[in-house]
Amino acid sequence: MIACLSIPYFVAAVERRGDEALMDKPLVVGGQPWEARPLFAFSSEAARAGVRPGMSLRLAYSLFPDSRFLPAAQERYRQSTGEIAHTLADFAGRIEAQDLWLQLPTRTAETAISRTLPAYYYLDLEELPAREALSLAADAGRAVRRESRLAPSIGIARRRFTAEVAAALARPNHARPIAPGEEAQFLASRPITFLPLPAETLRRLAALGIGTLGRLAAMPLPELRLRFGPEVEAAYYMASGRSRVEDAVPAPPRERVVRAAGRFETPLTSTLALDAALVRLAGSLAARLAEAQAEALQLQVRWEAEEGERGQRAVALRRPTADSRRLAGALRELVMPLTFPGGVSYLAATAEFQERQVRQPSLFDAGPAAEAGLDLDRLIARHGAGLFFRPAPAEPGHVLPERRFLLVER
Repeated sequence: MIACLSIPYFVAAVERRGDEALMDKPLVVGGQPWEARPLFAFSSEAARAGVRPGMSLRLAYSLFPDSRFLPAAQERYRQSTGEIAHTLADFAGRIEAQDLWLQLPTRTAETAISRTLPAYYYLDLEELPAREALSLAADAGRAVRRESRLAPSIGIARRRFTAEVAAALARPNHARPIAPGEEAQFLASRPITFLPLPAETLRRLAALGIGTLGRLAAMPLPELRLRFGPEVEAAYYMASGRSRVEDAVPAPPRERVVRAAGRFETPLTSTLALDAALVRLAGSLAARLAEAQAEALQLQVRWEAEEGERGQRAVALRRPTADSRRLAGALRELVMPLTFPGGVSYLAATAEFQERQVRQPSLFDAGPAAEAGLDLDRLIARHGAGLFFRPAPAEPGHVLPERRFLLVER
């Protein structure tokens, strides 16, 4: 699943966050109203009055003279996008930010999404089930709202384009999930202006009576390709809820993680219930590590208490593992010493992993006995001497392997 977090009219939202006097004011950003140069951004109120990307400041003033005109502070806007991406890094190992608010003045194709000058963030939720993906994306949205004081709209779907459209149609501070298999039905009635196609191509499609994504998806692809060329092929698959291009968010090569999460309608107040939840999380992590043929290197757990307290802890494992019992033990060490006012309402565990290594055991490795903390002195005292031995070098270069070592009594 892919979650798309959209903050429409991003620049105006950042300006209003920094100055409460601007909260209810229509905004045009980029200079003074008498200037002929293109504006940089605007608010939703100005958009409803007819202000559009690429329009001159002077023309925007003629359309909406009640607007408040502000200079552009691009460095502050970029800093805000970076802060949001940093917040989202706690929720997904693969994140991509797309600053349509910055790119649009030079774009040749304006879409129903891009004309709102949004900031878009894509979170790769990997193979999380739909309910877990929705829960994690909602938590990410709440974190953005809490940390940045901005109101994201969230779309969740298997395909990136479908998630974009869902986010564009969702209300601020709300999520709109599209269940697997329902993509085509959801997209069918949406206008083709959601597609990233040149204005001339959109005009030609409309002239043929193709005004919705559903109509485009119903057309024979060879005919579309013949009329419009190869550029329409990707749009055809987007409109049908499918894609022939890679949808996944690009992955930083150093971040490889699996996740498991759970939200509890009845808060976990007893140690027994909390332990059972940790065991389930560990089992989910172990299953996903097994699918990836990987072993966990580090564990992180995030929680949310019923009374609003949130936090997270992490630990580096002594040895890489995919064993659910060891993972559960590590999670217990992180969580059990803590107190949760009102009980635990949400838990999420993340395991950073490496590919499973094939290890040749060494005769001299401390091995499981040392890892388990066995005390040989106590064993000798209980069972007597002469029962416990260790290997020691004897004739290292001897042609016969059995002569190279001897057993020495412990």
